[in-house]
Amino acid sequence: MLPARLWLALMVFITASAVWLHATGAGAATVEELRQELEAKKEKLQDVEAKIKKFKEDIQVKKREARSLQDQLAIIEDNIEALGLSIAQTEAEIAATSAEISTVESEIVVKEAEIVHPKESLAHYLRSLYTL
Repeated sequence: MLPARLWLALMVFITASAVWLHATGAGAATVEELRQELEAKKEKLQDVEAKIKKFKEDIQVKKREARSLQDQLAIIEDNIEALGLSIAQTEAEIAATSAEISTVESEIVVKEAEIVHPKESLAHYLRSLYTL
């Protein structure tokens, strides 16, 4: 068996060698791998951020389109309302014209009745002239 001091020296040498190997070559590969992994994750993060930005822009476009469609619907509804009011106005004008026609017809009947009496009187007078 090895003396304790030799054994301790051997363990220190092995540990120091492992630390030195790790710091120089083997560890460098691991650090490089970690850097590459970090870069890959940064790129993925930038990609996700770009997608989020694009998605937000798409949402804004859709909101503007929705507002535009809502405005168009409001305009169409206003046009429908205006047409309904125009129809109501036309119906009121037709009713007023019908009432005016009825009034004129009544006046014509009254005038015809007023004309009948003088007409009969004139006819009677003319008959009496011819009989003389």
